[in-house]
Amino acid sequence: EAYFCKLVEEGYIEEIIRVTNLYAFEAKVTNKQTNKALLSVTPIGKARESLLVLLNDNWEDIKQKVDKFCVIRLCEDYAKQKNRSEIASIAACKIIENYIEEVENAREDGWYYQTDKTMMPLLQIVYMMADASTEWIKRFLVKLQIYCDSNDAKEQRFAYELIEETLKN
Repeated sequence: EAYFCKLVEEGYIEEIIRVTNLYAFEAKVTNKQTNKALLSVTPIGKARESLLVLLNDNWEDIKQKVDKFCVIRLCEDYAKQKNRSEIASIAACKIIENYIEEVENAREDGWYYQTDKTMMPLLQIVYMMADASTEWIKRFLVKLQIYCDSNDAKEQRFAYELIEETLKN
């Protein structure tokens, strides 16, 4: 962990995340009945697992030092990976839950109109790893129910849009 902290301080961890996001995949070419080659890319390896656990364990110290979109991509690719470990899945979900909370708390202009762009991509990652985030999902749905019952039209719209988008996907 000390080595990880040194990588963060020296700015290398972001580069490691970027490289993992670019290259930790297995490519498979298949020839379907249409006689066209199809390329499917599947996330593989233990690098994501290790990075996610380290990121989560040190989150408070490093959340401002890593690129949000690279970390989200790391979590998303991990969610798509076969044979996920429980520890890394929980770590990835906690990281994404932090970003969801950040979006929800920001409440910037029009925040309640942008759920498809701001919240749904994050929620989809958590939903893909529902086995590791069941309790959080339950709490989140209770919160949405409270928003639906609220007198605040913005909270109502936010909740209705998230529920609608969730049901679509």
